[in-house]
Amino acid sequence: NVTKQRPVRECCKGYTETTKGDRCIPVCSEGCLYGTCIAPDVCECESGYRGSLCDTKCPSGKWGRDCKMDCKCQNGATCDPFDGKCKCTRGWIGLYCDRKCSSNRYGQDCAEECRCQNGGSSGCDHITGECQCKPGFYGDECLKICPEGTFGLYCTNNCTCENNATCNPSNGTCVCGADWMGETCSQRACEDGLYGSNCTKVCE
Repeated sequence: NVTKQRPVRECCKGYTETTKGDRCIPVCSEGCLYGTCIAPDVCECESGYRGSLCDTKCPSGKWGRDCKMDCKCQNGATCDPFDGKCKCTRGWIGLYCDRKCSSNRYGQDCAEECRCQNGGSSGCDHITGECQCKPGFYGDECLKICPEGTFGLYCTNNCTCENNATCNPSNGTCVCGADWMGETCSQRACEDGLYGSNCTKVCE
């Protein structure tokens, strides 16, 4: 009697055959949601995930495989959990969102152009686009002149001009009418040929 034998290949415990049946691969019994099973019940996570089943996204401030890398983003920027790239907040640009928009730009990715008029000083706010107006002007684009009776930066000062004199909206100096003079236009103007306090001195 001749007994014929044939070797049978069988995968070790914790492994299973591929669908083609050409090799054994490890099995992770509970699954690897965002990763690869590299040994029985051992998952290697994709970038951006962690946990024994690779089912937990990286927390804020971390990125990469098993979330081991620290984010370097600044000024409130968020970090992509997969590649660590920074998503800048409004008004910031650069690899780590560490550079303000240039003086005439603002907003997300510094894509907006400032629209400041009347010499709005040094451009606009890099986040909101609000203009820093020169004294005498106000409004989003510095288009408005200070209301009558006010002057200066943000029109916060009250004019002291009297007798219907005009107040310069930038610096508050008074432009007197024909019959008045003095810093606040409170003194009567002298008749021709007279000058001085109470117009008592005669011109020669």
